Amino acid sequence: WDTMQLLPVDVVANLWVNSMPMHTGENIDPTITMDWLVLDDDNGDIDDGTPNSAEILQAFALHNMDQIPEPLDNDDCETARAITWGEWDVNTMGAGSSGVYVDESQCSGTYMTECVAALRETVPSISLEVGPMETEEYMPLVQAGSEGLVVYQETYHREVYADMHTSGPKRNFNWRLETPERAHEAGFRRLGIGALYGLSDWRRETICLAAHAQYLLRHCWKSQLTVSLPRLRPCAGEFEPLTNFDDRALVQAICALRLFLPDLGIVLSTREPAALRDRLIPLGITSMSAGSHTEPGGYTGAGNENLHYTERGNIRELAGNASEWTPPADRSTNATGQFDIADERPPETVAETISRLGYEPVWKDWDAAILAN
Repeated sequence: WDTMQLLPVDVVANLWVNSMPMHTGENIDPTITMDWLVLDDDNGDIDDGTPNSAEILQAFALHNMDQIPEPLDNDDCETARAITWGEWDVNTMGAGSSGVYVDESQCSGTYMTECVAALRETVPSISLEVGPMETEEYMPLVQAGSEGLVVYQETYHREVYADMHTSGPKRNFNWRLETPERAHEAGFRRLGIGALYGLSDWRRETICLAAHAQYLLRHCWKSQLTVSLPRLRPCAGEFEPLTNFDDRALVQAICALRLFLPDLGIVLSTREPAALRDRLIPLGITSMSAGSHTEPGGYTGAGNENLHYTERGNIRELAGNASEWTPPADRSTNATGQFDIADERPPETVAETISRLGYEPVWKDWDAAILAN
């Protein structure tokens, strides 16, 4: 209410709604102030202020919430709860031994670096799909063993992009567009880009995606490049596509990209149904995901003992007899996914289909030992 006395209602509404998923726990504390400032930031650095930081801090000061918590240093991050699984020992976010809550946004570099380093000895190739960072922030991830980075522009239409991203660092169109170049400079061997089809005219998006790919192939030539054409699927929040992108258009876009850039990798995600994916393979698809999950704990069921829902940004406990406590036989959890998966076949089945169509499924095409020789 106090912020609405100082800022336009639409600005406050955007900050309030988008901050709700960021806050963990039931306490009303200054971390909420940090969430608002992060969302309001327009250059990736809240230390130099945000467009509305003066008004936000003035309003939150009325409730003794203007003391911004300092970001945790690496020592605090390392006290995060350790999880051991077999030979893996990974520091993750949670209540540390110091009793201080460790938030991924405060030490995400340490968190992800620990995860990559722990997985590197077992997983032959690790790619990340995370929010844009600076080159210096990417370097430790590469050194820990990460080879690829995927970042979608989502839409190349600047006006639509501005409508979809109204606050926070993500609203900087150019900074996001230049992310693959920063990743290349940091040493990532694979780069992935894409547009989220359903936000703008698909022909325009495909032409812009092709132009971006061509530019990266010329200027980031040390890295392999792939593109993806994900279509908007039913998702959390019930957002509906703004434009139509049917199967015929998808086929035309894939063929156009393959003809225009013969060496470009084209990724086909599990957003598409199995029957369609099988028929798209001969058109020049080079990589396919399989067995994907978009819900928290979807692979292992981790967190099933702590299921909850949020209401106005606060955690609410589920009733003891709620159906969510008992996931169906074909799923590890009842947690809500980011978006629906259309092709739920396991990787082995997809590999068998690729072989049946006369192609060779390749699980590993690189090893760091190559560089050692």
